[in-house]
Amino acid sequence: MIGSLEHHQRAGRNRRAEAVRKSRGRWGLDFADLEAISAEEWVLRLHFLPDESGDDQPVPRQLDLRHIQITEGAHDLPARLQPSSLAQGEEPEIIFVELSANVPWQDLDPGTVFRVSLVDLAGVDAHFSSGRFGFAPLGQIPQPADTKRTEDQSLAYAHSYLAKDFHSFRTMMLERLRLKEPRWLEQNPADVGVTFLEAVAYVADQISYFQDAVATEAYVGTARHRLSLRRHTRLLGQLPHEGCGARAWLSFRVEGQRVDLAPNLVASTTGNRPIRFMTLEPKQCWGAHNEMSIYSWGMHPHVLPEGSTSAALRGHFPELSLGEVLIFADGAARHAVRLCESPILTHDGRDGEAITRIKWFAADALPVSMSVSLADGSPDTTMFGNVVPADQGRFVEVHGDALGWKDTQLRIGTGGRPVLHHQPWEAEIMRFRPALECLTQAPLGAPAAIEIMEARPNGRLCHWTSQPDLLQSRFFDRHFVAEIDDDGDLLIRFGDGALGRRSPPPASIRVFLRQGTGPAGNVGVDTLKALAHKVRGVVAVTNPVAAVGGRSPWQAKQIRHGALSRRDRQKRCITPQDYADLARCHPLVHNAAARISWTGSWHIASVWVQPQKGDVVDPQLLAEVDAYLRPHRMMGVQLEVMPVAPVHIDICLRVHCQANEAAGAMVRRLRRELSDLPDIGGRPGYFYPGHWGIGEPVYQGPLLARLAEVPGVRWVDMLRFSRADQAVEESDIGLIPVEIHEVVRLGGPRPHGGIDIAVEVT
Repeated sequence: MIGSLEHHQRAGRNRRAEAVRKSRGRWGLDFADLEAISAEEWVLRLHFLPDESGDDQPVPRQLDLRHIQITEGAHDLPARLQPSSLAQGEEPEIIFVELSANVPWQDLDPGTVFRVSLVDLAGVDAHFSSGRFGFAPLGQIPQPADTKRTEDQSLAYAHSYLAKDFHSFRTMMLERLRLKEPRWLEQNPADVGVTFLEAVAYVADQISYFQDAVATEAYVGTARHRLSLRRHTRLLGQLPHEGCGARAWLSFRVEGQRVDLAPNLVASTTGNRPIRFMTLEPKQCWGAHNEMSIYSWGMHPHVLPEGSTSAALRGHFPELSLGEVLIFADGAARHAVRLCESPILTHDGRDGEAITRIKWFAADALPVSMSVSLADGSPDTTMFGNVVPADQGRFVEVHGDALGWKDTQLRIGTGGRPVLHHQPWEAEIMRFRPALECLTQAPLGAPAAIEIMEARPNGRLCHWTSQPDLLQSRFFDRHFVAEIDDDGDLLIRFGDGALGRRSPPPASIRVFLRQGTGPAGNVGVDTLKALAHKVRGVVAVTNPVAAVGGRSPWQAKQIRHGALSRRDRQKRCITPQDYADLARCHPLVHNAAARISWTGSWHIASVWVQPQKGDVVDPQLLAEVDAYLRPHRMMGVQLEVMPVAPVHIDICLRVHCQANEAAGAMVRRLRRELSDLPDIGGRPGYFYPGHWGIGEPVYQGPLLARLAEVPGVRWVDMLRFSRADQAVEESDIGLIPVEIHEVVRLGGPRPHGGIDIAVEVT
């Protein structure tokens, strides 16, 4: 009951104070407090109600010492303290009253309560004309510094450490102001004080964000920005996947005998948002190479079987040379090959017709059979020449005000079109590599397609080179690091004078970017048909095969997962299994096996590889695998890379079939079942090369079970079951052993093994 009464009294007093503040010509004393300046100096502070009427006069103008009366005790007896002087306080509503005592200060009772009253002063509200204050000895009265510290400590105690954003900072500061200035109740957003407070809250929100960002971006497991993740993964010895641009073969149709094409010709798709490709090297095009026919040797129909690495062209083409890329086109089936030998101009001995023999790399072997001619003799497969490699994207020049400099960093907006990454095209090297390999790019190692040219004062142009980092750069190296942020913008970092040369003057450089669309560049067949500029002698352009290799850059989640998953990946070869596993990672290797042997002085790591296509291993592939494995070998270990050795088998069977079966038809059926053909009635033959791994032996049981599935077979007797290069009979143990570096292959004509089948009708 008492608490409710006190509450109503406080509410009534607050309403009365509000009315006084808003009334013109009326004043009121809010409260008073005593402050010790020294042992002999005391100041009484009078706090008046703030003026909200518009007069901006919270203290009466006529106030002087005769209007201030101080009484003592509960009965308001004349006090032993008397005002001696007045002074304006630090705020308009505060008045300082210096006090003097009629007795020594030490004789005053510490428990005495004093009242200060405003008397004989017009306009003072009766309810706010006086105020009480207490007295205590100097040692018990907080000094001004102590008072401020206690005030701050009490406010700090109420501070919420959960305030980390704009709204929580704003709320916290409003509460602090209410504690420090109880009369400040303004909430209008247009108020100057509220505006200033919100500006401070905004700055605090920005600082709080950076505090959280530092803690968040400090670890690869919590970082969110691509730049932070890229640098974390670089510290782990990895580079993130920045994506890769697509690559394609363009075939030009020209008129006339010869047309010379310059590099950087732009071909694009048609439509509102074309996808552009730029040629990578110059090319001499010949009208005779627009379309070439494959010679059928007078056989109709004629087919080039799967795995073929040679053919003959109808007519003489003396301009064809080693390293030329040609494209087979059999309807929807398209395949690019690169000539590994100089073409041979000759004639057919039957009718003397001119032909050109060509041979291409084993890695470019035909993936499917291609029909050369139909039954009526008309050609069915066309060979396209005048083929030029092209990379996705087009160069955009940026210079001057478009370059956003900040210290030694350069930020370039890409407008939503990312900067592409490509493996550098080295024409002299690519000329001796298979066509399939030329379109294959490793996105993890592809640098950004950026060129920076610096114009020196002497007129010389200097080229700056992109690097994955500057840790190995010397102070005079013109190196830079290109990074892609979350918005797709390009950030270029230069050196600091110790690791890499300092950034050049902004006005002296020009930046050339190749921009594209990543995976959207994997366009289909015959879609790049538009040339950006007309070229004399060029009739048409197209891409006979689809573009490949376009990849999007890894997002933050993929970078984090990729870095952590590759962290524990083996980067050195210790055991034979390490050598074999690493060799299988090569894109042109299908399978591999390894063995480490001791020579008496050192170890030899022997690695046998099986190519992706065919059985013939190109010497260049062996050299590439050797270079691929060599950085991972242990010191003191000699490395040798060899092709797998084929093991031909020698099998003799006696098959007992049903009485209604023809012996000849049964033999053909059984030979077909045990052949190395890729498809016989919906499944491959038993000795199809893709079914046999390196070092895998041949068991007798599964072979007999396969023969038992043939309709008409009653049982099979195994008469001979051995390797063709050995006279040892293996039928007793039921398997043909194969060494770790060997692979089973069906034997050819004698003495290279084979399968003999004798049929008995029972």
